[in-house]
Amino acid sequence: MSNQRSDFVRSAWCARSQYALLGLIADDATLTLKDCAEELRREFSSHPNARVSLEGGRSHELKVSWGPWEFRIAIASGPQIASESASIARQFARHRSDRSGIAACRTRIEVTSTPDPFGEHMSHYFSLGKVLARFDGVFLFCIAPGNFWDEGYGYPLGSA
Repeated sequence: MSNQRSDFVRSAWCARSQYALLGLIADDATLTLKDCAEELRREFSSHPNARVSLEGGRSHELKVSWGPWEFRIAIASGPQIASESASIARQFARHRSDRSGIAACRTRIEVTSTPDPFGEHMSHYFSLGKVLARFDGVFLFCIAPGNFWDEGYGYPLGSA
């Protein structure tokens, strides 16, 4: 990713995360975290220790965990998200026909994780990304290396 990382990428929240993705959500998309939870439960149903839960029953944060290790998935919206979507489109989607749709996103899914020093959960990261990429109206952006999921899988922070 370029040196002009967004506030999200510079944030302490993201800096502590080994795996980080942004799912920029088009205004006409109907995606909810409940939908994500259902799809992720299906995806990880064969993993005996996987747990998918809407945290505290809230509809704005989802946790996918294997014991103490976890992904956190949250919905964020507002003027800063719109500004960052436009910036991502300008910097990383110049060549894409859907650039204007990416730039117009005012809501996104933010995916972070706890540290995974031995890469034990890398396959879970790819599975999670594949699930999110299947939703219509979601432009899945890989913070590092700064590309969209449909252009090739993103790699976890610090591994590429």
